[in-house]
Amino acid sequence: MLSVLLITSHRCNLRCRYCYESAAHCGADMTIADARSAFAWTARLAELRNDSEILFMWFGGEPLVVGVRRMGELLEVQREVFGRSAIKVRNVVQTNLTMWEDELITLLKRYFDNSISVSLDFNPRMRVFENGKPSNELVLENVAKLKSSGVRVGIIGTLTRADVEHEGDVYSFYKGLNCPFRLNRAHGSDNVELSNLAFMSVNEFDEFVINVFKLLIADKPPRGLFLNYYDAVRTLENGVCRGCRLSPDEGVNFSIEPGGVISDWCRFGGTLGSYHDLGSCADFVVKGWSHEQPEGCLNCKYRDVVCNGACEWEKGRSCEESNCGFRTERTRRQLDFVRQHLDSLGIRHCLSAKDGEGDI
Repeated sequence: MLSVLLITSHRCNLRCRYCYESAAHCGADMTIADARSAFAWTARLAELRNDSEILFMWFGGEPLVVGVRRMGELLEVQREVFGRSAIKVRNVVQTNLTMWEDELITLLKRYFDNSISVSLDFNPRMRVFENGKPSNELVLENVAKLKSSGVRVGIIGTLTRADVEHEGDVYSFYKGLNCPFRLNRAHGSDNVELSNLAFMSVNEFDEFVINVFKLLIADKPPRGLFLNYYDAVRTLENGVCRGCRLSPDEGVNFSIEPGGVISDWCRFGGTLGSYHDLGSCADFVVKGWSHEQPEGCLNCKYRDVVCNGACEWEKGRSCEESNCGFRTERTRRQLDFVRQHLDSLGIRHCLSAKDGEGDI
């Protein structure tokens, strides 16, 4: 399966205090010509790899900054290109949901399986407009409009150091929205992890999420409410990562951006090529996008059921810098907690017969 991060625009109307793209709030939008070439290039790549499915995550910048009408035009180009193909195409979109148009509901129902992912933080001081005004109140209003129209809303929240020791408040906030939610951490690059108070360290995040796991287990809310936990359970039950549903070597992730740019999934590794060059697909099939796995991951008992350290950018960081490939170590701790809980319930999982293998 191919997973493609589709950047509709580098522009964004927010100025989130932890944003790693703070210098890129202005920039190009994806043109119709860009879209036609990008979809044709991706379709050709899938054919060469014998992929039967492509997941497009519409992203930015802020994807809806181009407007609902332009989004619809880009999606119609996608339908034209893949209408002649047997490849299954699925679209998801992640947005800050600060720009409302009534036509958005129709767009979501027609192209996005009547669903949307919304970025919304517990701490309202983090996601602000250019004038410094918080966006949370407006986003909550728009979430309510979508839910009243029958649209399925998922929430993605970013944690910062200000959230440390507020697990109960954070859990109550997201539970009160009655939407599935996933928590990530704000992180910097290189060695600025502890130099910016917005950034939550790996250990802080690890402890925070496990404490929310404990609240979830005690509370017994609807299945799938806290997606970090639900994903870990499915990963262990099925023996495959929740992201690609395949073995780590079979899934391929990359980004396509305005102007013909192909880059790695998290866009920290520079330009990989141009989707305006259809002939380059064969080269990409050969070289792929894989990064060398950190040495510290090789004996991990979860190595075969997660994306070899998950995020392409974080897993590519040196062991000296992160002590274990950052998210790889975090994923191991969280999976180990969930594994122990499943064991306590007598639920079999992919490691039930290999408890003594690998390091924790």
